[in-house]
Amino acid sequence: MSASDIIEIISIIASTAVSTIAIVISLKTLRQNSRALEESTRPYISMYLSCTYCSGTTVFLVMKNYGNSSAVITDFKSGMDLSICAYDKEFIPFSHIVGTNLAPNEAIKYPVQVENLPSDIAPVTMSISYQSHSTTYHEDTTINFLAHFDIAHFRYNSKENLQEISYSLQDISERLL
Repeated sequence: MSASDIIEIISIIASTAVSTIAIVISLKTLRQNSRALEESTRPYISMYLSCTYCSGTTVFLVMKNYGNSSAVITDFKSGMDLSICAYDKEFIPFSHIVGTNLAPNEAIKYPVQVENLPSDIAPVTMSISYQSHSTTYHEDTTINFLAHFDIAHFRYNSKENLQEISYSLQDISERLL
């Protein structure tokens, strides 16, 4: 073998190695891009407690899709019996949620009576399985009802308070006229 033949063989081996490395890098990049695209477009369903202060305080147990695509709930389990905090024993929060489609940013709210919960209740884990396209996802959310227990009594409206407000508004109205 001549020196030029050896150089040609070494060149072929080197170009084959470089080409193989480039193909492997390209495949890894494609996989990463595919995962990143899925992560950015997939649904993310979670649960939390929300409080509103209209005429008194109402606490809601909320399931929300934070993702960018819709999902169908395939399974829901709660670490506690949600009938304890239901306003109506016929309508237990999320008891019929399986099969429900949640669009992006859609939320389902159930009012709950935190007054009915034991004062020493441990944090509760809510497990949600859902499907989008052909992929199934699973989320576990822990809700600490005790953190929100006192909030339910944060704003208290009584008839006396409303009467005082009414008298104050009437006084202001008379002074303005």
